[in-house]
Amino acid sequence: MAQPTKTVAQFMSENFSKSAKAISERLNTEEYNDFTSEAKEASDRIEALQDGNAKVKADYEAQLTRANTAEASLTELQGKYTALEKEKNDLQATNTKLQGWYDQQESTIKNSKSKEEAGNQAGMPEHLSKLAANHPDRVAYEMVLANQAKRK
Repeated sequence: MAQPTKTVAQFMSENFSKSAKAISERLNTEEYNDFTSEAKEASDRIEALQDGNAKVKADYEAQLTRANTAEASLTELQGKYTALEKEKNDLQATNTKLQGWYDQQESTIKNSKSKEEAGNQAGMPEHLSKLAANHPDRVAYEMVLANQAKRK
């Protein structure tokens, strides 16, 4: 990426176009050589700065690209976070609902006089009365009966 080096004459004509001839005519050879040496050093420094500027610009563009990529990723992750937050809230609501149902069933079982008495309810099919009081099939049957009783 380094630019081709310019001669002192080119540098002088580009940067001192109006005064280059006057400088060379008014200075003696030794003074002119000193001036051209200093001009060459200045030219070299300018070229080095231009190379440095090009590197800084390339670094800036790379960092800008990284920042844009990070911003896009952040936006995507925020959307996913929002969706997961909603799902978490829904699951917590379901958990609360199920915990209430479980607590109700647990208190019903504890409040029954005994598991055997709970199993010998009038009208309960024999295969259900043999099941434990907290068996899902038996609990479902009892819930159906309770719902029917509420409707009457």
